Amino acid sequence: MLRAHPKSIFSWNFSITKGSVLVANLTMNWMGERGSLDVHGARYDLYRQGWLHGAFVIATDRLVVAQAGKSSPFVRRFDVAYGHHRLCLTARSPFTRAFGVYDESGEIGSIYPDHFLTRRATIALPESIALPVQAFLFWLAVLMWRRAANSSSNS
Repeated sequence: MLRAHPKSIFSWNFSITKGSVLVANLTMNWMGERGSLDVHGARYDLYRQGWLHGAFVIATDRLVVAQAGKSSPFVRRFDVAYGHHRLCLTARSPFTRAFGVYDESGEIGSIYPDHFLTRRATIALPESIALPVQAFLFWLAVLMWRRAANSSSNS
């Protein structure tokens, strides 16, 4: 199990730990759906291939590690592909920020905030999913959280 801790109270950047060990840093671009991930000294780029459409990607040295697509802009669901694996990241409810992660056999994990008033989060996924892919799934959830926060602050 991984834990994500925001870098500061208003930040969308996170330190990701396993136990007490720092395993990754997630940096979100302040504008747009881009970011970067540092995992044990390896850098990964996180981005969307198009402005309003296109796949969400994690890549290193221009090699795509995983990608995710959304079938509808109105649904908090991503279909994720990495290697020969297929996963689905989907909101558990329209009223919560918790996401479930599913494969063909059913739910295999989850990503959820530790409290409804915090950005601290738990990433509970099987270790068979590579750490960069786990962080990519978390980044996708954070994108949805940030969109919701931005839309509620603009209301």
